[in-house]
Amino acid sequence: MATLMLASGGVALGMAWAIGAQDVSNALGTAVGSKAVTVQQAIMIGAVCEFAGALVGGDVAQTISKGILDPKLTGSLEIYSQIMFCTLAGAFIWLAIATAYALPVSTSHSLIGSLVGLGLVLCPQALNVSALSKVILSWVISPAAGAIISFFVFYIINKFILKNARPLRAAQNLIPYFFGFTLSVLTAFSTLAGPVDFRLSRSFVVFTFFSACFYLSSGF
Repeated sequence: MATLMLASGGVALGMAWAIGAQDVSNALGTAVGSKAVTVQQAIMIGAVCEFAGALVGGDVAQTISKGILDPKLTGSLEIYSQIMFCTLAGAFIWLAIATAYALPVSTSHSLIGSLVGLGLVLCPQALNVSALSKVILSWVISPAAGAIISFFVFYIINKFILKNARPLRAAQNLIPYFFGFTLSVLTAFSTLAGPVDFRLSRSFVVFTFFSACFYLSSGF
C-alpha cells in the first residue's frame, strides 16, 4: 500500500504537469492569441487560478472519486485504490501523448473514460449509471450552450461596435455591460456551486445577479 501511495504521488505530479500543459492552454490560448496577455502572464494567471480552483472547488473531484464508481461495491478498499491509481495513470499517459502531438483534449473526459473502462472490466456492478449519464449529458450541453452564447456575444460586438461609425466610443460604452454580466455570472456560480460556506439561496443569487449588472453598467 505504501508503494502504491508513493507511485500515486509521482503520477499525480505528472498529471499536474499535463493539466497545466492542456487546460491552461485551452483557457488562456485566446487571450494570448488576441495579445490581451503575454505568454508569461498567461502562465502566471493559470498557475494561480488552477491552484486556487483545486483548493476552492472540489465538486468535480468528489464526482470522479465517488460519484462514478461506488467504493462500497468495488470489493475492497485496496481494489478501489488500485482502480484510482490506474485511472490517474491512464489519464496522465493519454494527456501526455495528446500534448506531445498538440491535440486539444479534456482532462475530465480522460479521467472519466479511464475510470469507466476499469469499472467495466473489474466491477461493472459498481458503476453509477445515473451519475455517468448526467456527466455525458453535460458534455453534449456544454459545447452547444457555449456556441449559442458565443454567437450572441459576437453578434452584439459586430453590430454595435465593429459596424459602428465610432467603434472605439461604442466599445467604451458597451464594455461596462460585459464586465457587469461576467462578474455577475462568476458571483452566481460561486454562490450556487462554489464552496459550501459561500453558497446562498437561489433567490438571493438572482437578485444579486441583476443588481450587480445594473450597478456596474451604470457606474462606468
